Amino acid sequence: ILIFFKFVTSKISEVYILRPKNFFFLLPIIFYFKSIKFYGFCLDGSNNYKRPIGILRKFLTYYVINDRGTRNKRTSRTKLHLKLAGLDQADKYNNEQYNLKVSSKLKEILPQDYLLIHYKKQIFNELGWGTDGLGKIINKILEFYSNVILINDIEPSNDHLIFKKKYKWYDLSNDTFDNKTSKVLYLPNISGLDMFNAIRFSKKTIAIHGTITLLGNLLNVPILDLFYCDIKNRDDFYRYKNAFHEWKPNNISYKFLIPSKNLNKTINKMLVYIKNEK
Repeated sequence: ILIFFKFVTSKISEVYILRPKNFFFLLPIIFYFKSIKFYGFCLDGSNNYKRPIGILRKFLTYYVINDRGTRNKRTSRTKLHLKLAGLDQADKYNNEQYNLKVSSKLKEILPQDYLLIHYKKQIFNELGWGTDGLGKIINKILEFYSNVILINDIEPSNDHLIFKKKYKWYDLSNDTFDNKTSKVLYLPNISGLDMFNAIRFSKKTIAIHGTITLLGNLLNVPILDLFYCDIKNRDDFYRYKNAFHEWKPNNISYKFLIPSKNLNKTINKMLVYIKNEK
């Protein structure tokens, strides 16, 4: 309703639909009389699935298609968005600079030189690594970095108790801490803004594919994406392949690897990235 009245009461010349929600694609028909140019990010899927349907696409000035049904290499969302905006052929495209306010407490506790690592319980357990595997990864990282910042998903588990017992920690949400001697600083219950800035100031970030890796892309910081795949058949292979290409960041600081249940093998792959990019 708010979007509808925004169109009624405002002077709008161009609209970019960057998410393929069906409701948005009704707007070009409803406001056809206002001669607004609509540019759309459309979706094709398997079994001839289309969002929006073909007739609604005819009301768009220009559109691009995210083809989830193809088994060929897909163009990432980022590149499709740039193409929709006419920026894909630009000589220079500058990423947005995010200089969000940093809390004084975060400034105080963050070390000067650190690698940030993200622990996701579900994936670490599915790989058979657990918290012991995380400890082995951290010990290897500390051979090359003076400090490690550890962040954890906010979820109902006892892993945070293990980390608090083993590492130095600071809970910014209630200003409590344990300043034990450790080169690892664990930040439990970290807020979105503090997490954003902790990634921003890291020399490098290692994280399970998801929110952390996407934030790293926004900030254009060096990031190693652990893209976990549980492939049981050919359909799984193409599903993961398509998902990777759809969300793959569009910057040279981004690296990825597919983690193996063989932890030592994965650590060796991580070290190639850590040592070569330091």
